[in-house]
Order: sequence, then C-alpha cells, then structure tokens
Amino acid sequence: MAHRYINESAVYLLPQPLLGYMLPYKNRLRDRAVAADQRRAWDPQEAARHFIDLDRWGDSVFHCMPINWSDAILYYNEDSLREHGVLPWHTVTVYRRLVSAFAKGDAESVCRHAADLGHYLADAHVPLHLCSNYNGQFTGQHGIHALLESRIPEYFLNQMLVPFKRPQWIPDARLAIWDIIRESSAPLVRVFDCERSCRVTVPIPWQVSPIKQGSRLVRKESKEFVRCYDQCLGGLMGQRLYASIHNLASWWWSAWIEAGQPNGTLWKDKKTFGQKSNGFSIPVFEMGGIQVDSVISLRSLNQEFKECDE
Repeated sequence: MAHRYINESAVYLLPQPLLGYMLPYKNRLRDRAVAADQRRAWDPQEAARHFIDLDRWGDSVFHCMPINWSDAILYYNEDSLREHGVLPWHTVTVYRRLVSAFAKGDAESVCRHAADLGHYLADAHVPLHLCSNYNGQFTGQHGIHALLESRIPEYFLNQMLVPFKRPQWIPDARLAIWDIIRESSAPLVRVFDCERSCRVTVPIPWQVSPIKQGSRLVRKESKEFVRCYDQCLGGLMGQRLYASIHNLASWWWSAWIEAGQPNGTLWKDKKTFGQKSNGFSIPVFEMGGIQVDSVISLRSLNQEFKECDE
C-alpha cells in the first residue's frame, strides 16, 4: 500500500515539463511499485537490495563506508557486504539506469527503473530496513516491522497531513542516499522503545483485534495500539512517508535533467519516452528554482579510507 502511494504521489510533485511526460504513466508506476519485492521469489540477490545492517559495520559506518561499490568490495569482503545489505549502492545503480533510460527515450525502461527507484528509496526511509534487528527478533519484539511500516499507514494514512515540498536538484546520488540513510536511522532507538512502552500502556486485550481483510477476519494490532505507537513516535512514519515522496520526485527530476531533459511523447502516441531535442534545456529563469541539496555529507568524494581499517 505505502509503496504504491509513494510512487503515484511523487508524480504530482514533478515540475513541468516532466510532469506532463510522466503523468500518463502514473498507473504503471503505482502498479510496479512492488515489483522489487516480487522479484525476491526468483532472484536470490534481490533481498539484499532492500536493506543495510548499519550496526554490523560499527559506529563509524557513515565516515568509513566507501560510497562507490567498486571501492567497498576492495575494502570489505563482498559476501559480507551482500549478507548485510547493499541498499545504498543498488539504489544508485538503479538511478544510473533511469538516467540511461531517459537519455535513450525508452518509455518501458523509464517506467521500470523509475518504479524500482521508488521502492528502494522508500525502503531507505524506513528505520527498520537499516539494522539487523529488522523485525525485533533479537529483542522479543517480533512483528515490529509490519507494525511500523504497514499498520501505521494502513490505519492512519489519511490523517498524515504533512505538506509536500518541490523537488530538489540532487548533485550526487551517491552522497544523497547516505544522507537519507543517516537521517532515517537516527530514530531507531525510539522505534523499539515506543513499542515496549505501548505494550505496557495499552491493556493486553486491547492490543489486537479482528480486522476484515477481504472476505476474512484476521488478527492484527488494534487501532488503539497502533495509535499509541504512532503518537509515541511523534508521527515519525508520516514524516518518513512524505520525505520519501519528496526525495523520489527529486531523484526522478535529477535523472531527467542529467539525461539532458529529453522531450517526451505520450505512450499512446509512441512507445518511446522521447528523444533529446537539439538545444533543449531548462530556461534560465527556471534554473533559479533548482534547490541544491544543502545537507552536508559526512564524507567527501575523495575520502581516504585507510584510517578506518586501523
């Protein structure tokens, strides 16, 4: 539910002319939002693309971890990297594929990679995708993943009134993904503490209730319990949900600009997204609206990693 909502909502944040080019594909982008999860059934490498266990790399992970995959596998064992998740590196790979699809004018590839990018970016905004205790299995809190990622949006999505922001230009996707992960992982302690607190605050008989799912009744966390959790978190998932929508629109827009701002055509007219037009560029007065991401990264492009091995 959340992945589909994020992909479709991001379309409406896009500025013209990209909005006009992407709007006819919003249903495809929404429907393909969960394709990455579906690939887990047959692709053994897919699961590792949805998470990274930051706690397995120590407190200095944001300072020491190489931002380039080629550097990472030189400094760390590749099997270990894949075991503990490759979300940041794979997200950048999908971004590069989207840039290439835009440049080639391949509508099918644009939709596929844009949808996948939305899925991986959304995962990077969920704190529990960024630690090894992703489902509370190490702390006796089994099921906390669905509680945080699924139940809160399922019950209270319509009440998450957080204003949208216009897309921002992403100068370097490699740095931007780590900034997102750093921000998303910051409230991890609160995520676990609030669940424990609500288990004490809400009486046990009120913690679960029968919920109609299709034609069946299933036992899930009750709205009372989920509301307690959401309020304890201070609306965290609403904030992360809308941050993911804003960032996805920003990454789509940046990929289109990096591809040369190709002039698009509608799917019903041609099965190509559009080829580059000679001399086509963003007018000067619109360039002033590009907001450069001002977040200061914890690393630089030319960072040396030797001190991290000591």
